[in-house]
Amino acid sequence: MSMGGTLFFAVTNNTVQNVSRDRISIKGIVWHNDDASIRFMQLFNVSEADVVLGTTVPDMIIQLGADTTDSWNLFNAVFETACSFAITSTRTGSTGGTASDIMFVVL
Repeated sequence: MSMGGTLFFAVTNNTVQNVSRDRISIKGIVWHNDDASIRFMQLFNVSEADVVLGTTVPDMIIQLGADTTDSWNLFNAVFETACSFAITSTRTGSTGGTASDIMFVVL
């Protein structure tokens, strides 16, 4: 299990990113979408190697408007296997965004 802290990701494409390859509890997320269009964060309860964007069904989806920053309290959401994510232009698609900064607060 991961130790507490803040993890930062600068995302510029549709590459799936690992938050943790082990069980992890996420307290919250702060996300800045610098794109001129709405974006979606797809969260998966598996590591990035097990995700095929557009095929693998996300366990959680968060939507953020264009050129916006927001935060979400996930109330210590537990990802039992691992945690990975991707920023995409549709809810379950595979086309990526071009400019997002994300912070995960983990326990």
